[in-house]
Amino acid sequence: MGRLVFLFASSLLLMVAATTVSAAILEHSFYAKNLTVTRLCNRQVITAVNDSFPGPSLRVQEGDKLIIHVFNISPFKITIHWRGVSQLMSAWSDGPEMITQCAIRPGNNYTYKYRITKQEGTLFWHAHSSFLRATVHGAIIIHPRARHSYPFPKPYREVPILLGEWWNANVVDVENQALALGIGPNISNAYTINGWPGDLYPCSQNLGLERGLPNDNPLLGASVFEESGNFFWACVDSIARKRKRRKDISAQNSLILKIIK
Repeated sequence: MGRLVFLFASSLLLMVAATTVSAAILEHSFYAKNLTVTRLCNRQVITAVNDSFPGPSLRVQEGDKLIIHVFNISPFKITIHWRGVSQLMSAWSDGPEMITQCAIRPGNNYTYKYRITKQEGTLFWHAHSSFLRATVHGAIIIHPRARHSYPFPKPYREVPILLGEWWNANVVDVENQALALGIGPNISNAYTINGWPGDLYPCSQNLGLERGLPNDNPLLGASVFEESGNFFWACVDSIARKRKRRKDISAQNSLILKIIK
């Protein structure tokens, strides 16, 4: 009997060790504060994280534990939601304001702690207070554990693409006006790719992707209202995803995005 208990305990320890050997603890600091940017010929003050719009991408491996310190230096209350993360045994770190936590008031901070469990792929994080998610957002890229393969041919590189909206106004004021009048909010002035309007908008530029290499382009929707109904997608990269007909893949692989308002 004692031998069986010993073997069972040993097996259990080996299983735990196997699931944690490649896991890491990743610690980041998010500073939410004012940032002045120029879009559509106008200089505008927005709320952003770590002086970047979109915010920083989090690159992790399945099994990693994330510790994110959020410091609110902005004039608005804020929370951060980790959209799509399972939050097993860490629901208090999910982020929706007044559901799992109180908002982080200006001048205060909060620490989120959670583990990426049995998930691979691309998710994203965003503010979960008012319309601040329009400018406070970023990607979460979850790679397989060490010595585990991708569920598709390994790409040459990864280029996260975040689709969003832009207002020539303070987004908190846009929300407050809609609530005060009891009507829908003003329509955004532009759609954006990684924080930039396309070249069809005033004072904007053409945003292209390098052709000829098998890129992996996870698409994330950071739009406040749109459900992709007004987006036209032309994605020509299916050949690179297939294991058949591998000849001339580099010449045929590309990704084209067009936005129609």
